[in-house]
Amino acid sequence: MINQTILFDLFIFVILFPYLFYYKNYFKTFYLIIISMLVIHICIAYSRYYYNIEYSYPIWWEFVSIIFGMGFIFDGYCTKNLVIIILGIIIIIGHYNKILCSSCPYYF
Repeated sequence: MINQTILFDLFIFVILFPYLFYYKNYFKTFYLIIISMLVIHICIAYSRYYYNIEYSYPIWWEFVSIIFGMGFIFDGYCTKNLVIIILGIIIIIGHYNKILCSSCPYYF
Protein backbone atom coordinates (compact mmCIF):
# COMPACT_ATOMS: atom_id res chain seq x y z
CA MET A 1 0.00 0.00 0.00
CA ILE A 2 1.20 3.52 -0.81
CA ASN A 3 1.83 5.81 2.14
CA GLN A 4 -0.71 8.65 2.43
CA THR A 5 2.05 11.26 2.64
CA ILE A 6 3.34 10.14 -0.76
CA LEU A 7 -0.12 10.60 -2.24
CA PHE A 8 -0.45 14.01 -0.60
CA ASP A 9 2.96 15.13 -1.86
CA LEU A 10 2.18 13.89 -5.37
CA PHE A 11 -1.10 15.79 -5.26
CA ILE A 12 0.44 19.09 -4.18
CA PHE A 13 3.43 18.94 -6.55
CA VAL A 14 1.68 17.49 -9.62
CA ILE A 15 -1.79 19.08 -9.40
CA LEU A 16 -2.01 21.83 -6.79
CA PHE A 17 1.11 23.93 -7.38
CA PRO A 18 0.80 23.88 -11.20
CA TYR A 19 -2.82 25.00 -10.78
CA LEU A 20 -1.80 27.77 -8.39
CA PHE A 21 0.87 29.06 -10.79
CA TYR A 22 -1.64 29.00 -13.65
CA TYR A 23 -4.30 30.73 -11.53
CA LYS A 24 -4.89 34.39 -12.37
CA ASN A 25 -4.97 35.89 -8.89
CA TYR A 26 -6.45 39.19 -7.81
CA PHE A 27 -3.56 40.35 -5.63
CA LYS A 28 -0.01 40.25 -6.95
CA THR A 29 1.24 39.51 -3.43
CA PHE A 30 -0.68 36.21 -3.61
CA TYR A 31 2.26 34.81 -5.58
CA LEU A 32 4.45 35.38 -2.50
CA ILE A 33 2.16 33.06 -0.56
CA ILE A 34 2.35 30.46 -3.32
CA ILE A 35 6.16 30.70 -3.56
CA SER A 36 6.46 30.47 0.24
CA MET A 37 4.24 27.39 0.30
CA LEU A 38 6.23 25.79 -2.52
CA VAL A 39 9.58 26.36 -0.77
CA ILE A 40 8.22 25.05 2.52
CA HIS A 41 6.77 21.92 0.93
CA ILE A 42 9.97 21.28 -1.01
CA CYS A 43 11.88 21.43 2.30
CA ILE A 44 9.36 19.08 3.91
CA ALA A 45 9.59 16.61 1.01
CA TYR A 46 13.40 16.81 0.99
CA SER A 47 13.63 16.01 4.70
CA ARG A 48 10.94 13.34 4.39
CA TYR A 49 12.37 11.44 1.42
CA TYR A 50 16.08 12.21 1.53
CA TYR A 51 16.75 12.14 5.28
CA ASN A 52 13.72 9.99 6.16
CA ILE A 53 12.60 12.29 8.97
CA GLU A 54 9.35 14.13 9.57
CA TYR A 55 10.12 17.74 10.32
CA SER A 56 7.91 19.43 12.87
CA TYR A 57 7.41 23.17 12.51
CA PRO A 58 6.99 25.42 15.57
CA ILE A 59 3.47 26.33 16.66
CA TRP A 60 3.76 29.93 15.46
CA TRP A 61 4.15 28.66 11.91
CA GLU A 62 0.68 27.10 12.14
CA PHE A 63 -0.72 30.59 12.69
CA VAL A 64 1.21 31.87 9.65
CA SER A 65 -0.30 29.03 7.63
CA ILE A 66 -3.78 30.00 8.81
CA ILE A 67 -3.09 33.55 7.60
CA PHE A 68 -2.03 32.05 4.24
CA GLY A 69 -5.35 30.19 4.16
CA MET A 70 -7.20 33.44 4.82
CA GLY A 71 -5.26 34.97 1.92
CA PHE A 72 -6.53 32.14 -0.29
CA ILE A 73 -10.11 32.75 0.80
CA PHE A 74 -9.89 36.50 0.25
CA ASP A 75 -8.24 36.17 -3.16
CA GLY A 76 -10.73 33.47 -4.19
CA TYR A 77 -13.60 35.69 -3.11
CA CYS A 78 -12.26 38.62 -5.16
CA THR A 79 -11.82 36.45 -8.27
CA LYS A 80 -14.99 34.38 -7.66
CA ASN A 81 -12.90 31.19 -7.75
CA LEU A 82 -14.52 28.53 -5.59
CA VAL A 83 -11.51 26.17 -5.85
CA ILE A 84 -9.20 28.75 -4.22
CA ILE A 85 -11.78 29.44 -1.49
CA ILE A 86 -12.06 25.71 -0.74
CA LEU A 87 -8.26 25.37 -0.67
CA GLY A 88 -8.10 28.24 1.83
CA ILE A 89 -10.70 26.55 4.04
CA ILE A 90 -8.80 23.24 3.86
CA ILE A 91 -5.52 24.98 4.79
CA ILE A 92 -7.16 26.70 7.76
CA ILE A 93 -8.86 23.53 9.02
CA GLY A 94 -5.70 21.42 8.67
CA HIS A 95 -3.44 23.86 10.50
CA TYR A 96 -6.05 24.66 13.14
CA ASN A 97 -6.28 20.90 13.75
CA LYS A 98 -2.51 20.80 14.24
CA ILE A 99 -2.73 23.62 16.83
CA LEU A 100 -5.39 21.71 18.80
CA CYS A 101 -3.63 18.34 18.59
CA SER A 102 0.08 18.49 17.78
CA SER A 103 0.39 14.70 17.54
CA CYS A 104 -2.52 14.42 15.07
CA PRO A 105 -1.97 14.56 11.30
CA TYR A 106 -2.89 17.71 9.42
CA TYR A 107 -5.63 16.48 7.11
CA PHE A 108 -6.21 12.75 7.48
